[in-house]
Amino acid sequence: YCAAKGWTCNMPVRDNNPVTDNIQLILNNFRGEVIKGATLFEIRFKDLNHEAVVMSLGESDDIIASSFSVQQPDVFNTPTAVTIEYLAAAGGPDGTSTYKERSFTISQSGAVVDEAYNAFSIQCLGLSDLNSVQQMAYYFLERLVTNKTCSFAAGQKAAQLDPMDLIQVTHTIPG
Repeated sequence: YCAAKGWTCNMPVRDNNPVTDNIQLILNNFRGEVIKGATLFEIRFKDLNHEAVVMSLGESDDIIASSFSVQQPDVFNTPTAVTIEYLAAAGGPDGTSTYKERSFTISQSGAVVDEAYNAFSIQCLGLSDLNSVQQMAYYFLERLVTNKTCSFAAGQKAAQLDPMDLIQVTHTIPG
């Protein structure tokens, strides 16, 4: 997947962090998640170019109405900007490539800013070109601004879902 999409992860693992933190740093570079099963670990990813709905659930036959709730943090806890920390390739004086730490910040209005109030910072040290960094910044900002959690109990149909499957929910509570 990463090769087909042009994503690379040439990142140093330089801090003495727990393995789980280092894995998360790698997964940040392509919107991946580790799904833990009974005996297997599986890597899943979110594809910006193709996020198809796997299943539609409605209250008529799937969602137990009394269990449906929507939670959203208050506006003060919602980031208004995202800062991506990355390593950009730079030519050295002797013709060799070196990497310099850079950051890219984008605000909720879509403007690139130097400083932002309530910015969320994320490390994507495996990304080195600005185009990939910008795509990742837009992705994380969209997810953080939406920031709503829906919880409900569902019927047998929902048992077919896998972690990170995209679903469509139709219910009278949120409209």
